[in-house]
Parts: sequence; structure tokens; C-alpha cells
Amino acid sequence: MKRILIWGTVGLVVAAGGALLRWTAFLDIEKFRDDLAWKAATGAPGDFYGEMARRTHRGEGPCLRYVDRGAIAEEELARTADDAEAASVADQVTPLFPLFLRWAEEKDAPHHQGDEAEELLSATREHVHGLDRLVLALNFGRVLRSTRMRDQAALSRLIGEAERKVSPPLREKLHGLWERHPLALSLGGAIRLAPELKRRVTAAHMEHIAAAALKWRAAHGTLPDRLDDLHLAGEDLKDGWSRDIQYERSGDGARLVSVEAGHPRIERELR
Repeated sequence: MKRILIWGTVGLVVAAGGALLRWTAFLDIEKFRDDLAWKAATGAPGDFYGEMARRTHRGEGPCLRYVDRGAIAEEELARTADDAEAASVADQVTPLFPLFLRWAEEKDAPHHQGDEAEELLSATREHVHGLDRLVLALNFGRVLRSTRMRDQAALSRLIGEAERKVSPPLREKLHGLWERHPLALSLGGAIRLAPELKRRVTAAHMEHIAAAALKWRAAHGTLPDRLDDLHLAGEDLKDGWSRDIQYERSGDGARLVSVEAGHPRIERELR
């Protein structure tokens, strides 16, 4: 009986040791990190970003690291779109958006004790349970280092690409726009702002096409059969979603159309 107890105890110790090794030394950190992030995102409360801002932000001014997109007023989004259009940068806000993330982090970092990766992982630890919580506790440092490396590499790549594309005058305009509207140009605000900016870009391109088409009619007595006849730059013939603007002839007139499921139909009549 004593021998059975001894061997049973040894078996338990070996099993526990094997599980510990599986959950630590042999753990696929990247896979665990990504699975944990997905579980945390699906189980996060509706006011998660507001909660994170209240918990982590210190000092004056709004938190720019965690912005609840629902808390941004429609009027502020409209003012941001107006200013972007007035500065002729409405079509550059989305492709050069990583610059806004960089400026926000630079301004907001002094108001936080830790970086974003550490704050989010600490919050995740509070929202997961059971085995995930145990494995995270055993590997918190490794998961944090992996998260930092992934996030820093991704952000550096995106910012580097944006910096290579932007000219000094355009950068100055975008920075001025961001200084006036940092919340609307946060990640949460941009999700709501993007459709309106794309609509305005579409309208501006349609006006450019219309002006060229009417000039063609003045010279040839009729509207062109195809938009290619106008010899405009390729980007001028696309809408804000990078789709080709449709050209529909009808009698002596024509219609410019941008339409896709999920987006409002945009038209410009040519008479």
C-alpha cells in the first residue's frame, strides 16, 4: 500500500511537472498571445476604452491612447471633415493615418505610467479566467515582451511607410489638422470619420470630372463617350473607396455614379 502511494505521488509530481513545462517552457507564446487577445476582445465590456482612460490616464487633457468612438460628437466629426476638405487633405487622412497615431502617442505617453501593451495586458489579466488566467500569470513577462515586439514592429513599419509618402508641406497640414481635432483623428474617431471623408473625396473627384467633361462638350459639341477620352489622372477617375467612378450616357446628358452595397449612392448629373 505504501509503495502504491509513493508511486501515485511520483506520478502526480511528474504529471504536474509536465503540465508546468507545457504551460511555460514549451508554450507557443505567439499563439497564446493571439488567442488571449481574441478572447479578451470578444469579452470586453462596451465601455472598455472609457474604463481604460479613467484607470490609466493622469494629468490634464483628454486621453488620446484610449478613445471611445461613441463619445465623439457628430458635430466634431463634421468639423474635422470640413477642415480636412478646406486644407485639401481629405483624401490623405486615411492613407497617412499612422502619422496621427504617432503624434497621439508622443503627446499622451507622459500621462501614463506604462506603455499601451502593458496596460492592455494587465487589463486582460483581470478579464480572463480559469486556465488562461493561470498560464498568463506564469508567462506574463514573456507574453508582454512578445506583444511589445509585435506592436512596435507593426507600428514602425506603418509609420515608416507614411513618412516616406508624405511631403513636408502635406505633413504640416496634417499635423495642424490633428492638433485641432485629436479625438476625431484617433483610431476610434477615424472609424466613424472615414466614410464621410470618402464621400467628400468622391464628390470632389466628380466635380473635377464634370468640369473636364463640360469643357470637352464646349470643344466637341457633345459629351465624351468615355471618361478615358478626358485623359485625366487615374486617381481622379476613382471614388473615395478607390473604385472606378461609373459614367452613364443618357441622350444629350450623362451621369457620374458611385455605388456599392453598404454605402450611399452618390451621383452627379451632367447636362
